[in-house]
Amino acid sequence: METEKHGKNKKRVKKVFLALIAVLIIASLSAIAAAQPSPHNVQGHVYKADKVTGVGNLPVFLNDTAIGTTAQTVSQATPPFAPFLGAYSASISGNDGDLVVVRAWNKTYWGTANTSLLSTTTTINIYLNKTRKSETNVTILRPANNSIRNTTNPFNVTANVTILGADATSCSATIAFSDQSVANITDDQAFSKSLGDLSLGQHSIVMWNVSGLKQGSANVSVSAACSSDGVILDSVKSYKIRLSISDTTPPAVNLILPLNRTWTNASILFVYNVTETTGIRNCSLYYGGKLNQTSRNLPSDTRLNFTLNNSNEGTFQWKIGCFDSSTNSNGGNSSFRVLYIDNTAPNVTLFFPINGSGMGNISMMFHYNVSDNYNATNCSLILNNNVKRTNHTITLSKAGNFSESIAGNYYNWSVNCSDNAHNVGFSGYFELRAADIKVNLSDIVFSISSPVEKQLIRINATVYNIGTANATKNFTFQFFENDPASGGIQLGKNFSVNLTAGNNVTFNISYLTRAGVNGIVVLADIPLALNGTVVEALESNNKANRTISIASYHIYNGDIVSNLFLDTSSAHSLIAWVNSTDYSGNIYVADSDSVVAFSSLMALTRNASRNLTLNDTWELDIALNLTYYPDSINRTYTENGRIKSNESFLVYASNITEVPIVNSTNSTNFLTGILWDMSDINNGEFNGSQDVVFVTKMNRNNAGLYGNYDFEIKVPANLRRYLVPNAVDSLSFYREIT
Repeated sequence: METEKHGKNKKRVKKVFLALIAVLIIASLSAIAAAQPSPHNVQGHVYKADKVTGVGNLPVFLNDTAIGTTAQTVSQATPPFAPFLGAYSASISGNDGDLVVVRAWNKTYWGTANTSLLSTTTTINIYLNKTRKSETNVTILRPANNSIRNTTNPFNVTANVTILGADATSCSATIAFSDQSVANITDDQAFSKSLGDLSLGQHSIVMWNVSGLKQGSANVSVSAACSSDGVILDSVKSYKIRLSISDTTPPAVNLILPLNRTWTNASILFVYNVTETTGIRNCSLYYGGKLNQTSRNLPSDTRLNFTLNNSNEGTFQWKIGCFDSSTNSNGGNSSFRVLYIDNTAPNVTLFFPINGSGMGNISMMFHYNVSDNYNATNCSLILNNNVKRTNHTITLSKAGNFSESIAGNYYNWSVNCSDNAHNVGFSGYFELRAADIKVNLSDIVFSISSPVEKQLIRINATVYNIGTANATKNFTFQFFENDPASGGIQLGKNFSVNLTAGNNVTFNISYLTRAGVNGIVVLADIPLALNGTVVEALESNNKANRTISIASYHIYNGDIVSNLFLDTSSAHSLIAWVNSTDYSGNIYVADSDSVVAFSSLMALTRNASRNLTLNDTWELDIALNLTYYPDSINRTYTENGRIKSNESFLVYASNITEVPIVNSTNSTNFLTGILWDMSDINNGEFNGSQDVVFVTKMNRNNAGLYGNYDFEIKVPANLRRYLVPNAVDSLSFYREIT
């Protein structure tokens, strides 16, 4: 029972709860229905600031601040009864108790009042006791509302700004776009522009440059404001229009390459670009009057290209056509260009000089011929793989030539010719050869390797043609003693010869040697300064010089036969030995023109008072013509201003000391000294005019340069010509045995 009762109570409570909820819902709906706004009458007067004088024909603006409804009317201007001047009456939607604000104004003053709406007529009077401040009134003059503009044509948005209420200061106007991706000002414009100070009633025209960017619609609004603005009473601060952007302009297609009337070969790159604002759907190449290929979804204002391979030869027109991505699918075409296709290279034939020819002259004429299916623009002479000269005036199938001065050498020569399409025809190579006449010092041979003065020898010289061509012209070969460029003397006659490639010829002359150092110079193919008569690969090997050195001294050696007589010049015997084996003494050598007083001999480099006179060696060199020889008396017997060595000699029982000496050869067994004859006229010392005697000591059976013997002496070759005049061109030898 308890359980059942509990259950019934529970159901009863639930019903009561549901009933309460229903009541609350009904009450809420009633309240909502009661809160719906309804028309309310509002009336009153508009007075001047004196609160007595009514003002008619003024706008009266009502605003229910609770729900935002508004109403507007005009105060009466010419009522039948004066008390009604400035009266107004209006109906505004609202609710009882809503705060309503009422305003009225003329050109210079305004007033406002507020009160709560009554369920009956609400009365509000307005007094014009406030001075109006500046207000901006904006109107967009163009474009008109709902205008359509093109994407590719910039246009102007122009607005008029008028000042109401009072003078204005620091005014500006601003443009705005609801979607800047559809339309926007150009890069050189600013959204806001300063208008400066404007007086009451003044108009200011403001203009912006605008571009349509893509298809679509956007709101364009212009607003204006001044720092002096007050309450907005009857102006429009912002003006808005609707603008549509459409693309009716076809893509602009610009051809870049190849240029009009270009010549080219089979592989062609067509380069172009397209200017388009709404995107490029596709572009196509039209070649030879037919669609060739198409590319899709391409970028604008970028270098684009088509590649065409293996075109036939001929003349073709081509263009590029493109469609944009607009809803209008505008199509644009480039201009036509002409293209010449030439895949055939010129054919070049070489004529002269024929392959393997030798150069007979440095001025060469190269002959060739060129043919082509269209034309040839230039031909170049190639020497040893380097372009030597290019001819730009070409006549097909007619012999052409290049005139060129070139140095003698081996050349491969060819001619390359190009046509308008840059096809290059190659002739192949011809060889051009040259002789090379060569002489070398190693090919100058003396019949005696170490001759002495006044020895007759044979000189052989071999000349070669080491070039690749025959020397068909005769050339001259000469021998000289010393360089002819420095006054050398020709030896023998001129020899004339021609040489085939790889061959040689030998010439020879007789030569009587002279003391000193001389050069034997041979010249081939003269005159060298003009490169001779033969065109050669190398002109610098036509001269050779081999030095022949004839010693300034003669070496005399021998044995002494002891059974001899030494006589005076008067043939009076002085001393005699017969078959003696134990002897010593000196060997003397003098110019045969000298008359020597052996008892008056003195060491050279010593004066009559036996004082040192080193200039004696210089003076003797002058007399013997040895001054500039490397083995002169001075250079041989002295060093650094001193006598190299000296020795004493026993001459005619008189001991002569400090005689300058040198080894006669490479052996120390034999020495050579120099004496001078004080009996000749002198001023107390040697001066180059007194008799000179060369002396050596006998050294029985000792080793010298040429073997074992009793004496070895070194005598200047010119000693036989020491005294002038040279009556007897010989030497005299004297021996003194003790």
